[in-house]
Amino acid sequence: MFGRRLRQEKYINPLTDFGFKRLFGTEPNKALLIDFLNVILPAHHTISDLSYSHFDKWLFLLRHLPDLDDPPKGLQEETFRQLFEVAELANFSPEEKDAYENSLKYYRDLKNVVDTSREEGREEGREEGLEEGREQGREEERLRNLQKQRSLLLRQLTKKLGDLPDALTSRVNQLTPLSLDSLAEALFELTTIEDLKDWFNQG
Repeated sequence: MFGRRLRQEKYINPLTDFGFKRLFGTEPNKALLIDFLNVILPAHHTISDLSYSHFDKWLFLLRHLPDLDDPPKGLQEETFRQLFEVAELANFSPEEKDAYENSLKYYRDLKNVVDTSREEGREEGREEGLEEGREQGREEERLRNLQKQRSLLLRQLTKKLGDLPDALTSRVNQLTPLSLDSLAEALFELTTIEDLKDWFNQG
């Protein structure tokens, strides 16, 4: 948990004036300062069941943060995770800071590309779905209109020729729009069911 003093510390020392200002003196780290002040303002603190209070954890970090290699298990709260991250970044050399910011920029750019691709994929899927829905709706409307034409022509044929045999009714119900128009024109010349049969045979 504690690193050797011979190498550069991973985290900045919060007990120095420079380190304290880097940790607590900027707007992005305001939450750290608020949390720290909230635990030192009370007149006293207590320890129960051999577990450290929030105040004790802050005192431990203020004393030993520069000596730590990694956050201890007992300091995994969100506030302390943020503190370790900020303290490590604050202690970066200019080169390390540039490398970190470049990697962060790359990550954000990559994430934006992935998010944009996903959104475009969803949008394309929605458009394809809408177009398929419109096409399906047009086809259903066309079939409904075609069936209406067949039903109307069957009523006209029945009115003029009498009840049609099932075979002829079935054939009328299979006519294409062009054939329906042709039969509608021939309707005035038909006088018997035999004439209707002849019309089908000629077609």
